[in-house]
Amino acid sequence: MRKLQSEASVRDRNAPRSRRAGKVKFLAVAAKSRLPAQPEIPTVPESGGPADYEVNGWVAFLSPAAAPREALDAINAAVSKAMAEPDLRERLTTFGFTPLQASRAALAELIRADTAKFGELVRKTGATID
Repeated sequence: MRKLQSEASVRDRNAPRSRRAGKVKFLAVAAKSRLPAQPEIPTVPESGGPADYEVNGWVAFLSPAAAPREALDAINAAVSKAMAEPDLRERLTTFGFTPLQASRAALAELIRADTAKFGELVRKTGATID
């Protein structure tokens, strides 16, 4: 593992470059479907893993609960406008992201679902932060 970590990690921005150079081999992606920027890499289920295996990261703008609705609407409009730009979408895709714009309600549901999903995993495994 030490050798692998010195070459690339899951969160290493150079990992795709290391893969293209033949330094590492990606065995699978943990997404529901193949990544548009790297369609040759199979998903975990396609590689023989569990059929329901999916782990997605996400990036979101969060605010204090008491933030003024007008400010939230302005931020949401600015982010929506930026996310509609083809250049930004293409750039995000090259980094392995699947750009999408979700409503505040959809994001709240995603946070609830992920908290339940990974909370259960932590309880089952007894994982701790040391």
